[in-house]
Amino acid sequence: GGEVLLHPEIEQILSHCSGAGVQVNLTTNGTLLDRETARSLVTSGVHSVSVSLDGPTPEVHDRLRGHKGAFKATVRGIEYLAAARKKTRPRIRINTVVTSNNVDGLPALHALLGTLALDAAWKLIPVDSPKKSMRLDDARAARLFADCASWDGPRPEISAGEGDSCDLYERGRYACGYYRDHLCYMPWLHVFVDPAGFVYP
Repeated sequence: GGEVLLHPEIEQILSHCSGAGVQVNLTTNGTLLDRETARSLVTSGVHSVSVSLDGPTPEVHDRLRGHKGAFKATVRGIEYLAAARKKTRPRIRINTVVTSNNVDGLPALHALLGTLALDAAWKLIPVDSPKKSMRLDDARAARLFADCASWDGPRPEISAGEGDSCDLYERGRYACGYYRDHLCYMPWLHVFVDPAGFVYP
């Protein structure tokens, strides 16, 4: 429910979980990953850190993220994390939500990731949006699949679930629509307590 690195006790939480033998995979927008935070993530024993990077330039990424300066901060954060990690821990993953607004820039993003020498996994996630204008059409989806097959270096995992296809991208069906077709039971098993003390099932 938001940027995890904003939590004031995140380092203690991560250290406690990894120390208890829990596999800890963290997802962040990367803008708060300074040198000290990157080192503390490594020290905490986090297994993997996924960083959201949606474009190869500030113009594309910042527009999609709605925050000027996000691209510069995110790329710098990825570099800090790569420099701080020990051998291959934590594993670095780059998540890119693919929309009609950034798909043409993915070859340039592929090139950028190659220059960062991260040895990172790269995951392309189709935008799950009811707005057809945000999703890829058949031609762009087919071109994306062809481009990905021809790339050397960081070859992305195309994530639409089992049986990945251009059709799933065109329809914006992340994980084959699993999460649209299956209810999340977490609300029934947990409660949320807000700062004012109100409790919501």
